[in-house]
Amino acid sequence: DSVGANALLAGMAREVNAAVIFTSEHSDKTQGSVQEMRRATEMMVLAEGRPYPKDLGIDLLVIKEKRRRREPPVRYDSVVPVAPMPREITYDPCGNFRIGIEGDEIVAVIKGRAYRGTSWADLFHTIQENGDVSLLDHAAYLGAELFKAELAIRFGRSFEQDGPF
Repeated sequence: DSVGANALLAGMAREVNAAVIFTSEHSDKTQGSVQEMRRATEMMVLAEGRPYPKDLGIDLLVIKEKRRRREPPVRYDSVVPVAPMPREITYDPCGNFRIGIEGDEIVAVIKGRAYRGTSWADLFHTIQENGDVSLLDHAAYLGAELFKAELAIRFGRSFEQDGPF
């Protein structure tokens, strides 16, 4: 795909000291190629003097679709302006969760009780059913963090609660 092709092209261009590299974003598969090429050329510059571009602090991991789905437009009558999220945190009276991953399972711990599972939706539903979340903003946060933990397992990545994916 385009990520690998751009990395190879950037490596070859670096070897011959090319000043300009051309890449196209003509199809769905190549959307983002310009940014991929920029990242690949940065990697090649950082890899100068090394046998291969490894442990540079940047990577080329990209999740792409072969073909973008063409979804029908969403219909609505009015637009509600979005306000920034308040800086102050209101803690849920039910308590706070510590979320992590163990092997291929998501673990959510509250007050010494652990919820374990492989599906963020199943975990969230069980937590709701047991009354361990009472505030909507806490529920939204919890759902987002559980989903992020599931993605980390699916893609073999580490997970840090409140951290970037």
